[in-house]
Amino acid sequence: RSLTLEEEPSLGRQLSVEEYTQLVDQVDPEECRELQAQELEALQAIYQGEELRVYRHEPPMFQIRLRGDYQIENEELALGFGELALGFAMGPHYPYQPPQVWVERGTLPRAQEAALVEHLRAVGRDAAAQPMVYSLVVAAEEFCAAPPVAGDVDEVSALRGAGMQEVLQK
Repeated sequence: RSLTLEEEPSLGRQLSVEEYTQLVDQVDPEECRELQAQELEALQAIYQGEELRVYRHEPPMFQIRLRGDYQIENEELALGFGELALGFAMGPHYPYQPPQVWVERGTLPRAQEAALVEHLRAVGRDAAAQPMVYSLVVAAEEFCAAPPVAGDVDEVSALRGAGMQEVLQK
């Protein structure tokens, strides 16, 4: 059963934030821990070496590093960004609630970083109740492959990792 803020079929209307929170609170924490461990294991199989850095296993908090250029059949493919490190923190109700997502470091202008994080939050809300980190990484790659917004000349954020520090303090 999908727990999103979309229309709830049994009620015939859109759920309020309070109703959604009550539904999420009914989720079995053990089931969430199992799903989180399985997803982290799958991510470790996909992202090798320094691409995945795990800060904490329970609840999972980690970084996935992306490169903006790839070698495909001896041809270099540029995706519009140099390097990008995304931070993820799965809360106790993940995957029934999306993970926290932030940019730890990268070469994107600040405005594009903020737009990326908002885009990933929207993708996460739409994918609630299923493992979604890989989908969020793919969405980030696709987002960054698009040309930057004209006139965006902000410097790269000097506050890399600030998002992770906020999560650690909670």
